[in-house]
Amino acid sequence: MSYVALAVISVIWSAYPLGTVVTLLGMLMCTAVGIFVARHLLWDDAMAAIQRAALSVLALSLLFELFVSLVIRHPVLPFFTDYGDAKPPLLAYWSRDVLFEDDRIQGLPGNANLLAFVAAVALIVSLARLATAKARVEALSCVIVAILTLWLTRSSTVLVALVGTGAVVAAIGMGIALRPGWTKRAVVTAVLLVVLGAVGTAAPHWRAILSGFGKSADLTGRTEIWLKVVERIEERPLLGWGFSSPWASWEPQFSEFVVRNGVRQLQAHNAWLDVTMQLGLVGALVFLVLVVQTAQGTLWLLPQRLTRRTFGAFMAGAAPFSVLLLLILQSLTESRILIESGWVLLVILAVKPRVSGSLPRCGCTDGTMTHRPSVRRLRNRPAGRAS
Repeated sequence: MSYVALAVISVIWSAYPLGTVVTLLGMLMCTAVGIFVARHLLWDDAMAAIQRAALSVLALSLLFELFVSLVIRHPVLPFFTDYGDAKPPLLAYWSRDVLFEDDRIQGLPGNANLLAFVAAVALIVSLARLATAKARVEALSCVIVAILTLWLTRSSTVLVALVGTGAVVAAIGMGIALRPGWTKRAVVTAVLLVVLGAVGTAAPHWRAILSGFGKSADLTGRTEIWLKVVERIEERPLLGWGFSSPWASWEPQFSEFVVRNGVRQLQAHNAWLDVTMQLGLVGALVFLVLVVQTAQGTLWLLPQRLTRRTFGAFMAGAAPFSVLLLLILQSLTESRILIESGWVLLVILAVKPRVSGSLPRCGCTDGTMTHRPSVRRLRNRPAGRAS
C-alpha cells in the first residue's frame, strides 16, 4: 500500500529516525497479520476469528475487573510502572476498582474507550452472524457480553460512532430495498431533511449535548491537543515530521509535547491530524485515498437487492463496511485506526475485497440474489462485455 511505503521512506526526512524505525516495525508486523488474514481466510472465517478474539478480550476484561473488585479491592497499576512516593495520575491505573461503582471500567486494555471499541466491533460482527444463522449461540453470547461492556465502559465517542454507523447502514439498506422511482426519491429526500433538521436543531445546544455525554466543551482536552498538533503541521506542512504511530515517547519531540493530568499523550486523538503531522499533506491525501478505496471495496460486498430472503446476505456484506465506518467515525476523536488492532482491521478490510472469491456467504438460499462484481473483476473485465 502507498501509505505504508510513504511511512517507510519517511525515515529519510524524519526528525526522530529511531522513533520512526521502532514504530514502523510495529506497523509492519500489524500489516503482515492483516494481509495474512485477508489472503488466507474466507470472509466468514475472518469475521468468526474477529468475533472470537473480541469475545475473548471482553470476557477476560470482565473477569479481570471482577477479580480486582472482589479479591484485590483497590486500584491496580500496570506492573511496569513505578511512581515511587509520588501519587500516580488517575489515568495511569490499569484498573480503578470501579466495577460496582457508577464509573467506567477499563478492562485488560487499561483504557475504557479501547475496550468499548472492541465491544462495538464484537456487536457488529455478532449481529451479522446472528442474521446469517452462523453459530447463533456463540453470536448471541457475544452480543450480550458486548452490550454489557458498552454499558460498563460508557464511552461516548464509541457510542456516537456506533449509532452513526447504524444510521448509515440503515439508510444504505433502505436505498437498496426501494426500487428506483418517485417513492425512492421521496424517501431519500425525507431522510436528508430529517438529518439536516436534527443537525440544525442540535448545533446551538452542542455544549449541553456534550455535557449529557459526560464531555466538556473541549472534548476532554482534545481541542488543546489538536491546537498543538496543528502548530507542528504548520512548521512542516508538505511531508511532515516523520512516521511515528504511536508517538515515540522517548524522543525529545514527544516527551513533553502533550501532557495532560500527569499522563504523556501518545496520539493526537484525531487520526487525520496525526497523519498530517507525521507525513504531511501528501500523507493525508494518500491515507484518504486508502480509506475511500477500502470503503468502495467493502460496499461492493452488498447485494444489489434487499428483500426478506436476501436480508442475511445484506447483513453479511454490511458487517465489513460497518466495521470500517466505525473506524472512520472513531478516527475523528481517536488515532486508533493507525495502530495495533485498528490498523490490522483496516488492512484486512482494504485487502480482502481484492482477493478473488472473497464474497461473504449469507447462509440463505435465493436464486435471484446477486452481488455486485468484485473490484478486481471490474478492473479486469474486457470493455464491452456484460458483467
